[in-house]
Amino acid sequence: MTDPLVPAWINRAAEATGRGDRLEAKRLLKAALALAPSEIAAWFNLGVACPPPLAIASYRRALALDPVALDAATNLSQLLSAEAPSQAQAPLKRGIAAFPMLAPALNALALLDRSRADHDGALRWFARAEALLPGNAMLASNRLLQLAYGPVSPAALFRCHRDWARRHAAMPLRPAHTDPDRWRDPDRWRDPDRWRDPDRWRDPDRWRDPDRWRDPDRWRDPERRLRIGYVSADLVRHPVGFFLLPVLVHRDPKQVETVCYSGRAEGDAMTQRLRAAADRWVETARLDDAALEARIRADAIDILVDLSGHTGGHRLAVFARKPAPLQASWAGYPGTTGLDRIDYLIADRHQIKPEDERWYAERILRLDPGYVAYVPPEDAPAVSNLPALKQGHVTFGSLNNLAKLNAAVFALWAELLRNAPGSRLLLGWMSLADVRVRARIRTLAEAAGIASDRLVLRSGGAGADFLKLYGEIDIALDPFPYSGGLTTCEALWMGVPVVTWPGERFASRHSASHLFQAGLEGWIAPSAEAYVARALDAAADLPALAHLRASLRAHLAASPLLDAEGFTRKLEALYRRIWRERCRGARA
Repeated sequence: MTDPLVPAWINRAAEATGRGDRLEAKRLLKAALALAPSEIAAWFNLGVACPPPLAIASYRRALALDPVALDAATNLSQLLSAEAPSQAQAPLKRGIAAFPMLAPALNALALLDRSRADHDGALRWFARAEALLPGNAMLASNRLLQLAYGPVSPAALFRCHRDWARRHAAMPLRPAHTDPDRWRDPDRWRDPDRWRDPDRWRDPDRWRDPDRWRDPDRWRDPERRLRIGYVSADLVRHPVGFFLLPVLVHRDPKQVETVCYSGRAEGDAMTQRLRAAADRWVETARLDDAALEARIRADAIDILVDLSGHTGGHRLAVFARKPAPLQASWAGYPGTTGLDRIDYLIADRHQIKPEDERWYAERILRLDPGYVAYVPPEDAPAVSNLPALKQGHVTFGSLNNLAKLNAAVFALWAELLRNAPGSRLLLGWMSLADVRVRARIRTLAEAAGIASDRLVLRSGGAGADFLKLYGEIDIALDPFPYSGGLTTCEALWMGVPVVTWPGERFASRHSASHLFQAGLEGWIAPSAEAYVARALDAAADLPALAHLRASLRAHLAASPLLDAEGFTRKLEALYRRIWRERCRGARA
């Protein structure tokens, strides 16, 4: 018979985890397990309260006690998807065989298939999950992102996103900052963080405006300091973190104030850098949509910027409530969100051509010459010598997410290898540490005609260890239709040029944008044939390739791609322009 203290301690631990007190949660759960070491719920909750290594062990203990404990299997799959997806598949499939109607487990299997380059398999799992929970917006978003990895036309992708908006974001609008009850809300003044911000009282301009609180047209002032809010669950070592960092670091404090709304419960070193650079930081993981909307309104955000789109942890339902006068999407999603309540999508002339604007719900704003700036990681290793000079053969390579690989990509790479005798293809990604993932990638490559002895697979770690893999690559190959973004920037910083073939969709044109900014337009191919020819030409002239490798980092450092301060001034000027437009419209 279970000691009655055990379920009580488990419940109290769950409450502690919910309010962020993980130390208390772990203390209670360990006490419960001391009395009942076979209590599955205690092991599961311990996994929720612990960081990844201990969480993995806790979930595995729960599954050892109950092989079909789907909650434990689902959470375990999230932790293993990056490096060992196959280890999480078996318990998930056992659980689904016993309980086939649990949509979260089906969604988890879809994400595992995505991580092992099984596009069709992922779509099948997503479809089953969405059929069970048709009202779940996040499940539907996961399927939208999966579609972006495949050969879907711009028109079809646009229709799917608009359908998502109709089903999941059809909410009545509330006027932002013009609600007469806004100033009568007693909870607005009870927010402890509102009064604890030391910088709030140090802003000299705040107190010099005698009409700040009296003028009903305050929100129509075109030249006042703007408050910009950035919303994302990826304010970590992630492309979003790298692209947002320079904007926070180089902001003009006289022109803008930045507020970051972070949806990631666990941060990292990049999170700390972003937090230090922002004017204000708000943790949102435990705020529901209504609470986050209220917080954004209370913060009086002028321009709210979405950095997630339909990726994990997004808050598009909050944007659908229109908590800020102007809303924009930037840098976090490869296309339209489908929401016309997001007023703008920030891109550039390479990313979205004028004739393609019809496939976006948002109004397109373009920055010149590119829509992001890149800040290289501080721990990036030095550029190595050209590997081909030592190896005696050229190595083509890609360190992109395996989700971007498909049969068409392997077929084109196989043609390239056939025309470059002795060459090798190196693929690197974290999940290649998984034996079954490696076997699957080899099968896909062999089906396209790439012999096993010409394929090199590397698992690599994160950060500097991963970048060291570029020391084995002479020429980087961009996948399609989902091209590299941050990956392309990293390749260039490591001295490795990138061949890309941009398509019609936003997702297929990231690398083209970065190469234009870097002054490397010659590496952008207009066709599949030109893609192969460009790579072969480069491989045939090793002295020129070695010279480019040695000089590329310095060249990149002087290019617009790395002009973080200049980019930030342009982005802030864009914010000012759309704010002035709004003010003119408000006065009309």
